[in-house]
Amino acid sequence: MSISNIIKDPNTNWKYLLIVFILGVLAGGGILAWQSGSLPSLTSPTPTPTPTPPVDETADWKVYRNEEYGFEVSLLDSWKGYSVFVGFWSGVTLDSKSTKFQGPQIVIRNPKWTINPPSLGTYQDIPIMVFTTEEWSLIEAGNLNVSAAPVGPNKLGENQKYVFALPPRWVGFTDALGQEEAVEIVKTFKAF
Repeated sequence: MSISNIIKDPNTNWKYLLIVFILGVLAGGGILAWQSGSLPSLTSPTPTPTPTPPVDETADWKVYRNEEYGFEVSLLDSWKGYSVFVGFWSGVTLDSKSTKFQGPQIVIRNPKWTINPPSLGTYQDIPIMVFTTEEWSLIEAGNLNVSAAPVGPNKLGENQKYVFALPPRWVGFTDALGQEEAVEIVKTFKAF
């Protein structure tokens, strides 16, 4: 029986035909969306979402000042509209106990940053690791590992409570844009 005969047949149940048609359209659209990449793959793991960084409002946007931990950096004009969020570093002692440590990492983000992978043009973050003086003593002694890199973090400065450092390979490890600007900003780091 041809489609034209089905349509002309008065006994045809139009509700069922409409449901079958709609399901076919939805299934076809879903397959197209999945193949075009606008739907997540069912076989690949879902990436960890990047936290939405709250904007750090300061009276003078050219200086990011963190009162909680006691440090500041001067920003370049191209960083107007920057954002700041708190992430975490984690590490483990290299002794038989393998004691786990975790601490804050203040990330200053360029306003041009995107979720793209570095090869597609994201901008370099400035991740400032915050350690207690006791944690830093373990790092200096080579007893606390906070990275897969064969070297430890690079010390930026310290105050009476905290030691500040950059993660190993924080810049130059990827092809992120704005690396030179980020390095210039880090040179202005001051602990108070």
